[in-house]
Amino acid sequence: MRYSYPYSYPRRKRSSEVVLLDFNDWSITLREAIFSFFLIGLITFLGFLISSKIEGKVNNSTLRYRQAVEISSSEFQHGLKTGIGDVFVNGELEAINPVSYKHIDGKYLSIDIEKQEYRRHTEHYTTTDRKGRVHHHTRHYWSWDTVGYDGKHVDRVKYCGVELPYGQFVYDCIEGDVETYKSNPLSHSREIIHTKPIKFNATMFGNLKVNKIEGNPLLTHSTIKKYREELTTSHFMFRFWFLWIVFTVMVVIGFFVIDNVWLEDK
Repeated sequence: MRYSYPYSYPRRKRSSEVVLLDFNDWSITLREAIFSFFLIGLITFLGFLISSKIEGKVNNSTLRYRQAVEISSSEFQHGLKTGIGDVFVNGELEAINPVSYKHIDGKYLSIDIEKQEYRRHTEHYTTTDRKGRVHHHTRHYWSWDTVGYDGKHVDRVKYCGVELPYGQFVYDCIEGDVETYKSNPLSHSREIIHTKPIKFNATMFGNLKVNKIEGNPLLTHSTIKKYREELTTSHFMFRFWFLWIVFTVMVVIGFFVIDNVWLEDK
């Protein structure tokens, strides 16, 4: 880079060099500007090569969602027996033998408990006043800190009338209830309790093999139409080109900043 070092002199431009922009520590010559267009073209060409391969993979994924068959909950069992392939289906999921805890009212599909304690912390820090004097301080504060987790869930569920293992699905998008439990108001221990209901309607996209569902498909409260739109709408290429343009700008700026003596007349 064209830095100004102690006991050194700025680089002297040769008379044959045409300087377009001159800054304190570096400058842009005509030859550098011309070469930068070649550099931008090369990086853009590479960007198109990479994006075409990425776009192909994205299109292959979205094609599955577009071609997936929409079936009713009553057709789910038949589709599972015949291995119909990729499907969208909306139906009722019901817990078999719901779970509970003694101190939690009701029964649920799953119960996740985050255990917390109210703890005192001490923080040491320093400040500097206007006269440059350093002052040492101690601050005490309290916060709820997570100390452990507990929970349980049912072993099996029934989806669209078909009994399946609980782990067959991913339930992250299924909303539940969140409550805080304390044994008494003054207790320094509490539990944050997350529960999911025994029964709810859910949409699934999955690949139905003969008598099994491939993988662990996600369950969502979205309708089939909305869920299909979410899966087929991709902003990945926009993000790729945004980052690629930023990368191109950084490379060109770096090229201008370095000392490109190889472009100068000998």
